[in-house]
Amino acid sequence: MTKIALIFPPSVLPTNPPLGLAQLLAHLRVKGAEVRGFDLNLRYRELMIRKVMDGEIIMKLENRLPPPVNEILLDRSAEVLRGRKGEEFFVARRYNQYASFYRYAFDELDKMFVDVASQGLYGQKGTWMEAFLSELIEPVRAYRPEMVGFSLLFTQQILYALILAKEFKPLGIPIIAGGPAASSVPQAFFGSLNVKEHSIDVGSLIDYVVVGEGEVPLAALAEGFDDPSKIPGLVYRRGRIFETESQVAEDLDALQPPDYGDFDLTDYYSPSPVLPIAASRGCYWRRCSFCVHYKSYLRYRVKSVEKVVGEMESLQKRYGVNHFSFVDEMIHPKQFDKLSDSLITADLGVRFYALAKPTNEFDRPLLQKMHRAGARAILWGVESGSQRLLDLMEKGTKVEEMEGVLRAASEAGIWNMAFVLFGFPTETREEFLETLEFLKRNRVHIGTLGQSIFTLEIDSPVYRTPERFKVREIKTGRNPFYAACDFQVKEGLSPKEVYELKNRHEGELNSLYKVSPEFGYYRNHMLLYAERQERD
Repeated sequence: MTKIALIFPPSVLPTNPPLGLAQLLAHLRVKGAEVRGFDLNLRYRELMIRKVMDGEIIMKLENRLPPPVNEILLDRSAEVLRGRKGEEFFVARRYNQYASFYRYAFDELDKMFVDVASQGLYGQKGTWMEAFLSELIEPVRAYRPEMVGFSLLFTQQILYALILAKEFKPLGIPIIAGGPAASSVPQAFFGSLNVKEHSIDVGSLIDYVVVGEGEVPLAALAEGFDDPSKIPGLVYRRGRIFETESQVAEDLDALQPPDYGDFDLTDYYSPSPVLPIAASRGCYWRRCSFCVHYKSYLRYRVKSVEKVVGEMESLQKRYGVNHFSFVDEMIHPKQFDKLSDSLITADLGVRFYALAKPTNEFDRPLLQKMHRAGARAILWGVESGSQRLLDLMEKGTKVEEMEGVLRAASEAGIWNMAFVLFGFPTETREEFLETLEFLKRNRVHIGTLGQSIFTLEIDSPVYRTPERFKVREIKTGRNPFYAACDFQVKEGLSPKEVYELKNRHEGELNSLYKVSPEFGYYRNHMLLYAERQERD
């Protein structure tokens, strides 16, 4: 079989190893493939910090601190977030300082990298970038792969993947893109991309795009299929663009546990490793009018609770971990009930967090059982404190029920993170304030927020039926990989008014965070803090 390198490209917060790669590694290995995973996102961060500390890369930050203060702060921030500075991670004031600075510094470093490295896509490179890219991909090159695959979880990883793909192109091997970000816009990988007024033929860099679940297509490509039209879930160009029908794993219990063996868990930005796992694929609700996550998986399927608990036990024994994050779109309360029973019986002593929808099925007895099973944080899709907007979003939730769920979860010992979405089409100023009042009214039961402003994405229900949501003047962006659109509304707050209103109330929103506003970004850290505070 073909020798494969699977890559997780920059640039996202490296708090845990990538589940997508780990799942594919496990599947391909059981099929007999020679494959290795490379977390170049983590390597990129480590390399950047080293180059900054050595003075090879100069940070230009607006805080105007004299050198080498920023450089020392960046290095120390990384060490604190990894838990390598004793208990400093669990001192909230210090944690907030370092977590915030680390994000700020890398926002600027990422901009600089993309600005310089993207020049290589149209034939121009600075000498320091050539050396940097060469060092970044050296472990992959040393592996001598016969095929390279990029796992793209977020849109911002796409440009990095293209930059790296050009480095591998001289090897004359097939290059594949897959993952949720690729699945949302597969045709864009065979068009052009404008970079600084230069048009880049992306199709000259990427040979195949895997749409949806990657196990079957990658295994088929590894076996050297001559006819890509026979491989499910594949987009490719042969003169014109072809797209084969996607295929899902019908029996999730037949899949192998994720294989994290290629990743050094002690290098990630978390004092204790938090491994991502999934109890299901897809979303059981699939109705939220702002959502496009349905593209990642064709149908909703669940693993048996025996399979889930078995995976957790296997990962616990193999890697010595006790912390997990469920990355499911959301877990159904009935599944949580069964899973909690099994975890209590197994007595693994694990701690975990997950996403869920705050409906009254999450009653007090269930939440207390979930806590006994190891749940220490739940990320709830609250979205709004206005019932009219919740109905328009088709969330299937009630304001009064959400309040009861947050209260019951908090009293059960579970930290609540409330996702809120401002600026949904037709939202009025009064409804914006309703959401703010909802949060303030329930502040004692809310640990942190996940704040966002509505983004209109291609193929969402709002995009498909804009009249229903009073949306007009939809304009797609210049970047074909970015599914967000500009728009205006016939009723309610305009996008500009939403930003202004949110900025006006930023102080009130920030006052709702109990320990750290950074937990909205570093979710794994919220789990560790929740466990520590309960223990103390």
